[in-house]
Amino acid sequence: MDVIIDELKNKCHNRLGRNHFAVIFRHKKLRWNEKLAFTMNMAVQRCGKWTIHAEEAALKKCMDNNKKAKSLKIDILVVRLSKDNTLGQSLPCTNCVNFMSKIQSTHDIVIKNIYYSACCGTIYKEKFCDIANSDKIHPSTGFCRRPNV
Repeated sequence: MDVIIDELKNKCHNRLGRNHFAVIFRHKKLRWNEKLAFTMNMAVQRCGKWTIHAEEAALKKCMDNNKKAKSLKIDILVVRLSKDNTLGQSLPCTNCVNFMSKIQSTHDIVIKNIYYSACCGTIYKEKFCDIANSDKIHPSTGFCRRPNV
């Protein structure tokens, strides 16, 4: 996992501010050179939405890149890096968990595990079904601060 985090830090050293990154791997194949998708959050305004979270962007990219795959079991790594490359909290928000659940119900994709960074610099691994059914998930502060449109 340290190799993957180092790759993220090297690849993303020119970004502004704090960012979230998502990397999708085939289940149990967490190797940078075998990633299915890699994205970061994007600040855009469209359809009343102010940002596209990294998890959502990575899943859309993964679906676009793997249209011919009959069934896909995946693990998702979500990392928040500050300006000084310190790991921050990146547990997926309520909207992202709902989006992931919707993708599983409408596509032949099974999300097995979510790996996410925490403020203490640790990467945690949890089964997606446990996260989806827990009270740990939270609304995104970006969605909380979004003006009514």
